Parts: sequence; C-alpha cells; structure tokens
Amino acid sequence: MQNRFIKNIIFLLFLNLLVKPFWILGIDREVQNILGDAAYGTYQALFNFSYLFYILLDLGITNFNSRAVAEPLQALRRPH
Repeated sequence: MQNRFIKNIIFLLFLNLLVKPFWILGIDREVQNILGDAAYGTYQALFNFSYLFYILLDLGITNFNSRAVAEPLQALRRPH
C-alpha cells in the first residue's frame, strides 16, 4: 500500500510540473495582457480574498471528519 501511495504522489507531482508552466506562461499571461493591469489586479485581489473562506471552510470539514473517524461505528448507526 505504501508503494502505491508513493507512486501516486510522484505521478501527481509530475502532472503538476507538466501543467503549471503552460498555465502560468500561456493562459494566465495571455489573460493578463488582454484584461490590463487594473482589471486583472481586481480579479487577483478577489481571488486571493476567496482563499480566506476556503481556509475557514476547510477547518470545519477537517474538524467534522476527524470527529467522524474517531467515533465508533455504532455511534453512527442511531436507532430510529
């Protein structure tokens, strides 16, 4: 199982290193040139601000998942 996990991590890193340069140097740069500095700056500010909400939501999901995994299976099956 550990061997499969390491292979999957290496595969994901390879894909990431393959796709990111095309995205940054190709697509993102072209969008920035088309929109201009002001519009693209506003987009980036709003996009970065949305990461604050992702972090807050992730904290809630992580807490819920940790609690659900730690509970015994019988606690999840409540009688009606």
